[in-house]
Amino acid sequence: MNIIINNKIAHFKYSDFPMLISGKEKTGASLYTITLAANIYAAGNKILFFSAHPMAIEELLKQLGNNHKDIEYVSNNSMVHGSNIIIIKPGDQKLFAQVLEQLPKKEQRIIVVKNFENHSASVKKIIFRNNIVLSGDIDKSPDAGILCEKGFITKIFFSKPQECPIDKWIVPQKYQAIYIKKESRDITFCSD
Repeated sequence: MNIIINNKIAHFKYSDFPMLISGKEKTGASLYTITLAANIYAAGNKILFFSAHPMAIEELLKQLGNNHKDIEYVSNNSMVHGSNIIIIKPGDQKLFAQVLEQLPKKEQRIIVVKNFENHSASVKKIIFRNNIVLSGDIDKSPDAGILCEKGFITKIFFSKPQECPIDKWIVPQKYQAIYIKKESRDITFCSD
């Protein structure tokens, strides 16, 4: 799958991060985040992926296709080998924190946290970093205030947030989002 921004296939770079993706359930934010992670990896970047739900991992593996040889699934506090994609056991914030501490060269890896509203401790561990993608529903997050104050380079909203007011809100179509980077605003979505 591809991510489309302003009717063009998007190619993300380190200068696009930190990134916030927010959307209510069933708006497309989850699929978008997983597609983003797969595309970041396809572009040659290393990923640390953490989600609350196993279905997100299943979809990520599906999108990666046959590229499973370079994936490390971490389900306990064993030594992390540093594969190009490291997937943490869903919902295990303590394990996520341990892997984050052990991981060499973490600044060279994009850290993707899906369902951030369920992972307050994890958000607090990485909020100061620039190499992050935080995805979830900001209106359900206990960390909404911190997230609204963070200087995200890129913000993507699938639904209008109540916690972080957005000027000049444009209502996107179903499964589309408002892409905000600096002063520009575009429509973004996933496409086959």
